[in-house]
Amino acid sequence: MMAKLIKAVEKHAPSLEYSDYEDIAKHGANAGFNGFIYTRDIVDFVNKNESTIMDYSNQLADDLGYHSVFEMFAGQTNMSQCDIDDFRIYLAWVVLEEVARVKTDL
Repeated sequence: MMAKLIKAVEKHAPSLEYSDYEDIAKHGANAGFNGFIYTRDIVDFVNKNESTIMDYSNQLADDLGYHSVFEMFAGQTNMSQCDIDDFRIYLAWVVLEEVARVKTDL
């Protein structure tokens, strides 16, 4: 599954370099990286890779002791101020951060 996510990220944001992945792995995706800054770009990424992203995110949530990816998301943010795009952004950033950790072995 991770191989599919790596390919998806690389296809979506081919200009990301090793140093970008290091920064993402160390500091998180919310700092703004090519392909993962604007809502439209992120939503497109998630929509194109939804099945793989959801499979991975559900497994991650389970591994972390959550009952669902929604519970994991709720634990990270104030749900009263969120919409579906916020959820998609969260999923994309989780995936990007996990891909960065694998690519940099951090």
